[in-house]
Amino acid sequence: MFIDPQWQANPALKDASRVALNGETVNGRLTVGQNALLVLGDTDTHTAETDFADSGLRWSPDGITAALAIERAQYLNPTQGGLRVDGALHSGAGDYDATFNQAEFGERSLLIVTRDSTSGGNAALTASSGTLKVADTATLYVKDAAANQTYTIAKGFSDVELAGSGWQNERLILNKLLNATTMEHDRLGHRVNPR
Repeated sequence: MFIDPQWQANPALKDASRVALNGETVNGRLTVGQNALLVLGDTDTHTAETDFADSGLRWSPDGITAALAIERAQYLNPTQGGLRVDGALHSGAGDYDATFNQAEFGERSLLIVTRDSTSGGNAALTASSGTLKVADTATLYVKDAAANQTYTIAKGFSDVELAGSGWQNERLILNKLLNATTMEHDRLGHRVNPR
């Protein structure tokens, strides 16, 4: 599945293409291209749209260009599933397919995760010897994060490529009263520690 509508004048998330899939397994190749939002683990996109508004980020061709919201923990099926979130992709871009057993977050992409999907033994996204790629300007938003907790964003990825500030520093958004650090743990997972 490939989601990639054209940008409109005065862009806003409410005008983007929005798709919600209410399951717990990624068993297809899903690509979120320009001006698109994909929600996994919910029946609609309303919660994710509210979360985006609360993040303080801007939806535009020079802001956040594509987003994935994980409302319930997801398993990336290694032989059937792949995720690609990249606002530079559109139908004329040529190769835009997601790769099996890989989650890729391109430039100016956003991943929104919940406290419930990333704690209590859960990881927002679990793979089986998968590949995780995070671009330098990819942003991570952990909504409803609390201090002194550990949130597991991704686990089961044997190949993790975090470029520059991807999902770190100013690209890691939490409750406005918290600061956090990210830690890469190979097979144990990619974790966030608010303080």
